[in-house]
Formats: sequence, structure tokens, C-alpha cells
Amino acid sequence: MNPLPVPAPARSDSDLGLISMILSIVSFFVPIVGIPLAVAALILAVKDKSKNFGKFTKYGKAGLICSLVSLGLHGIQIAFNVGRMLLTFLLLLGAASM
Repeated sequence: MNPLPVPAPARSDSDLGLISMILSIVSFFVPIVGIPLAVAALILAVKDKSKNFGKFTKYGKAGLICSLVSLGLHGIQIAFNVGRMLLTFLLLLGAASM
């Protein structure tokens, strides 16, 4: 007696990819929680890939790209702000020693 083969589930755009895309787009515009949102979007995009037989859905790929760009922009913003604060501190330190 041969068991009946189990059909593979149909590949479709999942909710994880869509949520990933939405979170990554929102992370561009929210300065305080932008980095955690981008990381969450990145995690959801990777989970979307593993859920869909190793292939990204269109929303998952968009969420992955947008979250990486958002993380890069937030990193540049942090580096700029730290450099500006350091420069201000050094200028004040130099002015105080005169």
C-alpha cells in the first residue's frame, strides 16, 4: 500500500514579507526607534525567505533592501552626530585653555 504524496504548498506572498516591507519603510521616518524597526524588518525578511523554500517573495526582498538601506542611513547619522559632538567638545576645550 503506497501512501499518497503530499503536495507542496503553493508559494505565495506571505504576510511576513509584507510586514517586513512596512516596518522597513516606517524605519526611515522614525528617528528614535528606526534602528530596532529596521532590525525587526531584516529578521522578518530572512524568516520570509526560510518560509518560502529559500526564495524571497517580492515583499520580502523589498523589506530586506529597505531595512539594509535604513540601517546604513541611521549608522551614517549616528557617526555624523558623534563627530559633531566630539568636534564641539574639542573646540570648547581649546577655547577654555586660552
